[in-house]
Formats: sequence, structure tokens, C-alpha cells
Amino acid sequence: MGRKPKTDPNAPIILTQHAEDVSDFAIYPNANTRSAAEVAYCGLELAGEVGEIANSLKKAIRDDHFGKEGRALTPRRRLQMVDEAGDALWAWCRFVYSIAATPDEVARFNIAKLEDRFCDPESPSYSETIAHRRSIRRKRR
Repeated sequence: MGRKPKTDPNAPIILTQHAEDVSDFAIYPNANTRSAAEVAYCGLELAGEVGEIANSLKKAIRDDHFGKEGRALTPRRRLQMVDEAGDALWAWCRFVYSIAATPDEVARFNIAKLEDRFCDPESPSYSETIAHRRSIRRKRR
């Protein structure tokens, strides 16, 4: 925590470029091999980092009384969660690479799946509100 970014913190980040940039820091067994061992390592790393986010949230609830009477995250806890989310993002990018995918591919696949689930009137999860929002967003593009 307390790190200062070396790039403009307000510049947009493209996930695939981010994944390429963080690949320089892939120093672990079987790094960059796309082997089963790398997939397993990266999957476990991702699970561990998400667990750290959950642990930070648990401490926010227990120690900072987050959520009680409308209490927000403390600035210190928020920064800790940003730090942990960054670690999880790194681990996610490495996992995606290890399965021979790109973050953009994963994002497009996920959007298509969500649209099928929530925007198809035949789907049991159909949401008129979400379908309407998505149609407005498409018109803006």
C-alpha cells in the first residue's frame, strides 16, 4: 500500500495491455508455459488473492463496523482493498494467459453470456430493465 503509480493514474487502462505489462512480473514455477502446472498455479494464486479481498472485507465488518448505520469503508480499508484487488487482477490476468485466452476474449464472452441470460425474453432470468439499459447503450455507440 502507499505505492505511487508510475503512469498517469487517470489514463484508461486496456485489460489486454495490462495483462501484457504485468507478464514481466510472472516469476513462478512454469511461468509462461501455458502448461497444466501453470494453469493450476495461477488458479490457486487467483483463489488466494480473492480470499485476501474477502478477509479484508471481513475485517472491515468486524473492526470498522462497515455497513452498520450506513458506515462506509474507512479510507485505510478502502486502500487496502484497492491493493488486494490489484493483486487479484494480476492473478486473474496470469490465469487468463495460462489458459491461452486474452482478457478481451473473456470480457466479450462474459458480456454475451449475460446478454443471453438477462436480455433474452425466453430466458428465466430475463430482466426488462437490463434489456432496456443494454439497448440504450447500443444506441449510444
